[in-house]
Amino acid sequence: MQDLTPYYQMVERCFTALGIAPETARLEQPGEWTVTKGDARIHVFVKYMEQNNDYYFWAVAPVCELANEEQRKKFYEELLETNHTLYGAAFTKYDRWIYIKTIRELRGMDVDEMFNLITRVGNYADMYNDIMWAKYAAAKA
Repeated sequence: MQDLTPYYQMVERCFTALGIAPETARLEQPGEWTVTKGDARIHVFVKYMEQNNDYYFWAVAPVCELANEEQRKKFYEELLETNHTLYGAAFTKYDRWIYIKTIRELRGMDVDEMFNLITRVGNYADMYNDIMWAKYAAAKA
């Protein structure tokens, strides 16, 4: 197993740069944090993924619940069209929720890229939870 401490330190440097005390963001499991940006809750992970036999960084933030059945086709179409305009992140669906997510291998990652990915996920989630709620009355995360 690879020592992930340098990557944990990089994540926490990103939080410090955002004015967040890293100890307030840490969860019970090493390599897991949660922070907020406006209305958005951003979950950050540095973990080994056994199914891929590699180490990954990912950040994910819930955006909203699925739109009601009558609006769902238009809702999905808008999500797909919006995905085309996003940089380094995408909408995903899990159960009844829509998320903004970014994921990449740890190999070669630096703190600047990590910072950009964390802030991008937070900014997109904070913006789109308001947009989707206004258009589709989809419950905010």
